Amino acid sequence: MKIIKHNTPEKVEYYNSILNYLNILRNDKDLDNLEQIKGINIYKNTIPNKCGVYILTFEDNEKYVGSSINLRRRLNQHKNKRSDIINVDIYILDNELFAHTLEYLLIVRLKPKWNGSTLGNMTEEKFVELYSNWIP
Repeated sequence: MKIIKHNTPEKVEYYNSILNYLNILRNDKDLDNLEQIKGINIYKNTIPNKCGVYILTFEDNEKYVGSSINLRRRLNQHKNKRSDIINVDIYILDNELFAHTLEYLLIVRLKPKWNGSTLGNMTEEKFVELYSNWIP
């Protein structure tokens, strides 16, 4: 991968952070090292108020992958829209950069029907370029 030219040092650092995190998470064993909570009952108030990534499983066994800086608030929104959520797995992450990166990797791996194809069909280089220009 090449660094985008004419960027500020902050953008280059952010870009490199995304690349490093993608490299760390390429291996399933590395995913196991992340803080995970599996099998959450979305209809009980056990969802942490933290940044992270979630995988929803519906009654038809289809999945949806999302990320949020506030998992409790975001999952409550899903709960209020859908009554067929049977399982929620979450990964707790330190920041939004890590959350978006893991969300991208999980969408590429799982190819969930409800995520559409935009992010899942994006090349890794395009993903890194997009998010390096989106410095919060």
